[in-house]
Amino acid sequence: MRVPLKAAVITGEVTVLVACTAVGVHLFMQPHRFPQAAPPLTLPSAHVQPLPLLEAPPAEQPSVTPHPSPSQLTPGWMAQLDRDDRARVKSEWDVLQLLSRGVVRYLEQRVIPVMEGRS
Repeated sequence: MRVPLKAAVITGEVTVLVACTAVGVHLFMQPHRFPQAAPPLTLPSAHVQPLPLLEAPPAEQPSVTPHPSPSQLTPGWMAQLDRDDRARVKSEWDVLQLLSRGVVRYLEQRVIPVMEGRS
């Protein structure tokens, strides 16, 4: 495309974007008039029968991993949490580095040569 034609196309796109935004703001700023609130939902039955119980509910199982009491919150326990957190952060950082290297490699091998060929 020639530069003047590109400028005209970009100007037209910006004009359409501004017009759509102006219409949206205008419609949003209008007062919302609701003629009447919807009636509350009710069930159409007059008499509700309770469901029969098939069997007794199961007894509560004690939790497998009990929560530590305040006496169990020792410096050694906190140090273990710190080590676990550091290990998780390191593994997440390694994953991010791997993904970043993959994106850079893709750009260098596929995208940049195509863009240099068109210039």
